[in-house]
Amino acid sequence: MSIYYGTVTGHTVMLSKAACLTEGMTVEVRVPSYERSPRLSRPVTETQFQQKLLELGLMTKINQPSAIEALMEPILVQVKGQELSHQIIEDRR
Repeated sequence: MSIYYGTVTGHTVMLSKAACLTEGMTVEVRVPSYERSPRLSRPVTETQFQQKLLELGLMTKINQPSAIEALMEPILVQVKGQELSHQIIEDRR
């Protein structure tokens, strides 16, 4: 079995060297996991992730929260009954 490496460009795998493939041949493509990929070894911020999606054409624009939304405190809601964490622990027993 031969192994070929390539880069995905426009939903097409561009091989780094010529491969002898015949029309209709079944091939296997393996995508490396994020843990093994050297390009993704550093942490990525949400902004960097969204920017990359924008560059790839998977997003049309990055929505920024309005100034009011950024300053708002979350609204706490009082709930009757047992705390959720205690309920989950009891349900698992």
